[in-house]
Amino acid sequence: MAVGSIEGQFYRELLRGLEIDPDSLPTQLSLDDWPQVKETFARKFASRTRQEWCKVFDGTDACVTPVLSMEEAAQNPHNRALGTYFTDDEGESIPGPAPVLSRSAADPARGSQPLIGEHTTDVLLNAGFSQQEVDALAQDGAVMARDKSKL
Repeated sequence: MAVGSIEGQFYRELLRGLEIDPDSLPTQLSLDDWPQVKETFARKFASRTRQEWCKVFDGTDACVTPVLSMEEAAQNPHNRALGTYFTDDEGESIPGPAPVLSRSAADPARGSQPLIGEHTTDVLLNAGFSQQEVDALAQDGAVMARDKSKL
């Protein structure tokens, strides 16, 4: 579960959902006590399934949400309602551009997504690096650069 209950009112909702007495914990923002609080929260969250915690926190202001896989996120009712994901030309579900702006909405690229390192060499050459510098960066593992096909 992802927890973002920073402000007091949200933190109180978190503790209520976890069934933790606020008086049993140190002050919320006491950095020295965070390891103890983290352990307490971890123990509590481990006591139920993700689905059970979703039922506890759904509809609350506790700022607690499930951590989803990419596949789950694409099927999430909230994300579906907002059109957050779309299907590309290869049938893959991928996130759309963000942020979504009302006056200048971006059109998502429907083709396949670039491979890691596919454009590294071009970007670095355009930024003023020499081919030798790009090769050295790739050899040192500082960047990933894919060789272009000779076909």
